[in-house]
Amino acid sequence: MTDASEIREHMEVIGSDGGHVGTVDHMEEGRIKLTRSDPSSGGRHHYLRLEEVAAVEGDKVRLSSNAARARETWETDGGHSAVGLWFRPECSAPGATCVSSSGVTAAPRRSRGAPRGGGERG
Repeated sequence: MTDASEIREHMEVIGSDGGHVGTVDHMEEGRIKLTRSDPSSGGRHHYLRLEEVAAVEGDKVRLSSNAARARETWETDGGHSAVGLWFRPECSAPGATCVSSSGVTAAPRRSRGAPRGGGERG
């Protein structure tokens, strides 16, 4: 596990694919708080768990997941992530769509073999 003291303000956070995720604001309650001024933040603070860090390399924090996955699972001030929406009953019902507090839309996946287009066949 990465030592939290290695992570410093203004370090770039990148995914395992090298894609930009955000910029470190500071460590808070065992999580990395990302700046809300970073263009990828949408004007909000987001948080990443320390367990998601694969390594600290110079002035970069490299995550174990790729950048897109990190943005899907980051938490916001309310502690919610898009992945968490899948576990809310009202978001897992057929045809439901929910939006996380970070603005990520989640809709249940179509089960294998299910018809496309809401079940209507013409």
